[in-house]
Amino acid sequence: MWCNNNKELVMAKIYIEKSRSSADFKIYEESSRSSADLCVYVESSKSSAKGDERWFYESSKSSADSKVYFEKSRSSADLRVFFEKSRSSAKWRKSHRLRGRIS
Repeated sequence: MWCNNNKELVMAKIYIEKSRSSADFKIYEESSRSSADLCVYVESSKSSAKGDERWFYESSKSSADSKVYFEKSRSSADLRVFFEKSRSSAKWRKSHRLRGRIS
């Protein structure tokens, strides 16, 4: 991973795991922005995915930077995310130990 002026320039290629034990991170999807640690925008092209905030879903596990499992319980999750409708709203909302580790 490399940075330019502290802005992440790497892709966040995400694979959704079906098994909790195979995931790098357990994610809980929040229904409100204010409850989330990270606001995410899902990109339609791999080249547009950047940093932790802009994800591209990979169909191949081996091509992904991170494997995530969507938890049903907030307390079991490593990270709480809210999915944004606009790219410009995607950002970290809180300080978090996973910052810079998703992509």
